[in-house]
Amino acid sequence: MCTPGCSLLWAWCPHPFFTVSDTNGYYRLPPGLGAGRYTLAAIHPKAGEMTQEIKILAGEQKDIPFLFTLPPKPQVKVASDR
Repeated sequence: MCTPGCSLLWAWCPHPFFTVSDTNGYYRLPPGLGAGRYTLAAIHPKAGEMTQEIKILAGEQKDIPFLFTLPPKPQVKVASDR
């Protein structure tokens, strides 16, 4: 999944079950995902990739959050004119 406005991201999925988050970061998997165990992966251009193992029961809907933490910005030292 990639948020709108992120840098160009190419991905190849051998199946139709992928999505892009909305402007608030929410996503919904396409309909037709059957019951079973899955590995979800989310990619953020600055925070990296995160995966979660999930189990979906028939007819079940659930919230599956991905909470990324951005790395701290490097501190810039300014040289004095002395």
